[in-house]
Amino acid sequence: MMEPSQDDFDRVLAPVEHLRRRHHELSERGPSPGSAAHRDGKNKLGKIAWDRALPASSIGVDHLAAWRVLRLTAGYQPIFAHFTLLRGAIEGAAVARWICDPAIGVSERIRRAAGVQRVDLQERAKFERGVGSSLPKPIGGGRTAEQRVEDLDKLLKAHKVVVITMPTATALFALYVSAGEREQAFSGEAVFRLISGVIHAKVWSLYGISRRGELVTLDNERRAVRISADERLAFVLTSLAMRVATGALEDLERYGASNVAEM
Repeated sequence: MMEPSQDDFDRVLAPVEHLRRRHHELSERGPSPGSAAHRDGKNKLGKIAWDRALPASSIGVDHLAAWRVLRLTAGYQPIFAHFTLLRGAIEGAAVARWICDPAIGVSERIRRAAGVQRVDLQERAKFERGVGSSLPKPIGGGRTAEQRVEDLDKLLKAHKVVVITMPTATALFALYVSAGEREQAFSGEAVFRLISGVIHAKVWSLYGISRRGELVTLDNERRAVRISADERLAFVLTSLAMRVATGALEDLERYGASNVAEM
C-alpha cells in the first residue's frame, strides 16, 4: 500500500457527517411503525434493544467525527492518541451491531439487550457507591442503579428471560473487524490488542503502532529511537472503523425500518 495522502483520509472520512445526520434522524423519529424495533418496543424488555443500540452506535460515530476534525480540519496528526478515538469508534459500533444483528431473532435480541442493560446498570451502581453521599438523592420517580437492577431482574424472571452476556471487547472486535484484501492482514483481535496497548501505556504497542526512525544518542550515553505517526496504519484502521460504523448504521436502519420480515 502506498503512503496515504490527505485526500485519501478525506475520502474515507467524508461519510462521517452523513452517519451523524442519519443517527440524529433515527433518534428523533424512532422506529418506523411495523418495524421489528417498533414491535419489540411494545413491552419494556423489547424496548431495551433500540435504547441501547442507537446510543452505542452514536458514540462510535462521535469518535470518528472527532478524528475527522483533528486530522482534516485542525491538520494535526498525533503519534498515538488518534488510535484511542478509533477504538471508541469501533467499540461503539460493534456493541450496536451485536445487539441488533439482523441474523438473530427477537428472542435472542431481547436476551442480548437485557444482558447489556444489566451490566450497564451494574457499572452505574459501582459508580454510585464510589461517589457515595455526594450523589444527589433520587427524587420523584428516580431510582438508584441497584433498584433498577432489582426491577430488571424481576421483569426477567416474570417473563422467564435468561440474559446473554455481551462478549468481551476483544471478541467483539474479532466478530466485526475484518481487513480487506488491499489492507494489512490484521485480525480484529490483533487490532483491539494493539490499540488497547496504547490506551494502557504499554510500551510494546507504542512501537507497534508507530513508525520507528533513526537511533539517537542522548546525554550520559543513553540511546533512544525517534518515532512518528504511522500514516499507513492510521489509514488502514480508519478505513476499518468506518466500515464497522457504516455496518452498524445499516443494521439499525434495517431494525427500525417498516416491512422487514422478522426471523
